[in-house]
Amino acid sequence: MLMVYPIRQLSAAVALTVLLGAVACSATSGRTTDERAADVALAAQVRSALGADHELYSWHIDIDVKRGVVELTGFVYSDKDRQLARTDAEAVPGVQSVDMQIVLMGGGISSESSN
Repeated sequence: MLMVYPIRQLSAAVALTVLLGAVACSATSGRTTDERAADVALAAQVRSALGADHELYSWHIDIDVKRGVVELTGFVYSDKDRQLARTDAEAVPGVQSVDMQIVLMGGGISSESSN
């Protein structure tokens, strides 16, 4: 005997899982829509500041902002780049603090080989 009910139950289970996931994600962030929008705008400003610094190679730096606290992750090839990234991010109006999680990688391209 072919039963149609298991498909409905499966659909309901999938819908419930998606709903619970959405609720869990929104509950864990604890930020309002306005706060998230402000954080996205601030991250864009920090990205722009890093990109405008011609002394800094920022392609491997990721930016996350939560309530004005900027987290920089990724990697750079020199300690100078780490410091530039921090200084550039701190100079953006609205940045409360900068959490540096950038890893210093060895084996970067030397100035002699970049010509």
